Amino acid sequence: MHKKEAHNESLTDGLVQLEKNLEDARDSFEDGIKKLDEAMQGTAQTNRYQISMLTKELIRANSEVETLIQDVRQKLRARGVERNLNSNLDTAIDELPLSIRTLNCLLHRTAINIKTVRDVLITGPKKVRRMPKLGKNCFNELIEILYSKGYLEAPTRDAWIKRRSELA
Repeated sequence: MHKKEAHNESLTDGLVQLEKNLEDARDSFEDGIKKLDEAMQGTAQTNRYQISMLTKELIRANSEVETLIQDVRQKLRARGVERNLNSNLDTAIDELPLSIRTLNCLLHRTAINIKTVRDVLITGPKKVRRMPKLGKNCFNELIEILYSKGYLEAPTRDAWIKRRSELA
């Protein structure tokens, strides 16, 4: 039995690492798409077609990575491994890889005292979205970062609302 338990633990560790690697790959694809879109804005018409085709290919590959991530997560859940949503809730908000604008909106442009990830999650998406100068893009960036760092189960407003009720 000892060998079987060690083998199962090794497989689980491998799946957890695979999930992280796939998430990193997804992030790379998304960065590639953004860079191609930026490049397309400044290129001649003849190159736009090529860039457009590359963008479509990156989007398709990103979709495949998303599917793989979901498959890995299902396998991890089947093994009883869930994301550790409670880890590092006291992480300072300025330690997250947020843009300067988003960070400034959270730290300086509000009467709400937000210093940690826990503060953001408890504040909730409705109040955060209404913060001065925090637009849709900043809000979406925040949700994506909270998800990518494991604080939310999904990169959605509903996941944040659910998480808030768990912490309250």
